Amino acid sequence: MRLIDALDLNRGERLACVGAGGKTTLCWRAWSELRAASRLPIFTTTTHILEPILPPGTALYLARAWDRCQLSALAQTVSALVAAAHRLPEPFADFVPNPIAPARPFKLAGPGPEQIDDAFDALAEATWIVEADGARGRGLKWPADHEPSIPSRTTTVAVLACLDVIGQRLSDGFVHRPERLGRRIGLEPGSLLSADHVARVMNDPSGGLKGVPAGARAIGVLNQSDAAGPHPDADAIVERLLMSGSYARVVVASLRADQPVLGVHTA
Repeated sequence: MRLIDALDLNRGERLACVGAGGKTTLCWRAWSELRAASRLPIFTTTTHILEPILPPGTALYLARAWDRCQLSALAQTVSALVAAAHRLPEPFADFVPNPIAPARPFKLAGPGPEQIDDAFDALAEATWIVEADGARGRGLKWPADHEPSIPSRTTTVAVLACLDVIGQRLSDGFVHRPERLGRRIGLEPGSLLSADHVARVMNDPSGGLKGVPAGARAIGVLNQSDAAGPHPDADAIVERLLMSGSYARVVVASLRADQPVLGVHTA
């Protein structure tokens, strides 16, 4: 199954990805699948992304103030777009190659969510993918006061967490902003993370569900490194997420595997 089918992405969808543990990989896999299906994907961010090495027939649009006419005209000439505001001048010191998302060791800064909202109309037939959160490569996170940064006209929000954190310690090595997460769910630093903790973070309106626009559907994405089959605790988390009534579906995936979708669950 294609990832875009597991996410139930339709033409003209506006997808924002938040949380931790695979956002960039999910964004690029979806972008590539949509391009292969001739459905004009546009990938952008409200935070920062690595500068991609793009395939032929695609383009990178960089402008601090987006021109809707320029964007629309460019979209007529390519099979897929990446759009950002500007390139940061210094190389990214913590660059780690991602085989799913070939990139240069430089960061691109995105525009504000309001500018992306405004651009939706100029390319209404495109499928938009917005990386709207940062997690510094960790597998679980608790948002800061200013996070996430989701365009208000988003139609679908993918909330990610990595199942590999289960059994690991609550620390900066596995969790982005572990102190905030620990305070919220009553967990001491260094405590072992469980499936219950992952579900609580994803179900929390101040955690995984923070900033989901009214009317947008939320999709849980449980990522894992093992591609052989779902994590032993995956089903328990899926049940908790669907029973909350906040998630339309939950996808269990190994996003870097050749066949990334391990399961799709709906209420």
